[in-house]
Amino acid sequence: MTDKPIQLWDMINSIMHGTEEVFDESVYNPFVVTLALGQHQDLVLIAQEVNQRPNLTKRQHYDFLFNLIRKKKRFSPWQKRIEEPKIKLMQEAFGALVV
Repeated sequence: MTDKPIQLWDMINSIMHGTEEVFDESVYNPFVVTLALGQHQDLVLIAQEVNQRPNLTKRQHYDFLFNLIRKKKRFSPWQKRIEEPKIKLMQEAFGALVV
């Protein structure tokens, strides 16, 4: 029987609704984890709080979120970019580039 390697989404799921710690420092990416938390209305303030502490190690980042976030099932699709015609007009008028 082979154990499957730990994926980033396994760690995000353990932070949001898991009861067991799943952590692998070589796979953990604090930026993506914080981005995933920011997709949920009840976790935006927590994501902002962890953003204000850039000197945390990966393990400290994970532990902070794992112990702070209330465990429950959350699902929301990632937001997609919306093309606004007014923004395109403003870009052309002012020569600006919006990424």
